[in-house]
Amino acid sequence: MNKKKILLLISNDLGLRVFSLLRKNKKLSISCYTSKKIKGKKFKFTPNKKSFENNLIKEGKFDFIILVYWPFIVNKKLFKKFNNSINFHPSYLPYGRGWYPHVHAILNRNIKYGVSLHQINHNIDSGKIWLKKRIFLKGFVDSTNLYLKAQKEIYSLFKSNYMKIINSKIRPKIQRKVHHFFSKKTVNKYDEIYLNKKYRLRDLINLIKSRNFYNKSYIYFRENKKKHFIKIEIFDGK
Repeated sequence: MNKKKILLLISNDLGLRVFSLLRKNKKLSISCYTSKKIKGKKFKFTPNKKSFENNLIKEGKFDFIILVYWPFIVNKKLFKKFNNSINFHPSYLPYGRGWYPHVHAILNRNIKYGVSLHQINHNIDSGKIWLKKRIFLKGFVDSTNLYLKAQKEIYSLFKSNYMKIINSKIRPKIQRKVHHFFSKKTVNKYDEIYLNKKYRLRDLINLIKSRNFYNKSYIYFRENKKKHFIKIEIFDGK
């Protein structure tokens, strides 16, 4: 029996987990590109879009291309290189298209949040949806924890269903239209807070926590012509 040819595109530890899962499957033949150098792994390193496209042009045709938090848009001219696709997107599509959906979900609880596996097409994050799972936010939400929870949920969703998708046992569904898209720069408007502006405390805490990510803070105020960055932690009482 011919093996299904898979091109896997990865950029982080979640991608490595997916690679480890797929390479154990004897029904699949895996080629892997990475956008970051990974010590001890002989993947094709494509640090920018041009490098990625030049490598893909040289490849034969794949049954599936699988993108795990891949940073480069696949040019529609290269769609002929694969029969089908699965993209990992950390939002509950069609809500949260674009960049940093976890940040917007923390700040606007009307935006449904979750994870989705979908096909790629000529528009960003608008392809047909294979599967999706809702994640509900309660109370004060930490940006880092929500980001990691999304990775856990989307890996679980993929692990349980990827062979059903590859073997055409799941059919993708067309997305509904939602009139918002978050560009990479959209979050910049949240990052400066003002000492003389009135904030509701709940909103201010959510704002700060949404822009604290791992050990870095992106949120700041200005004083004496300098930026001062803010981090916040919340502890439950005993």
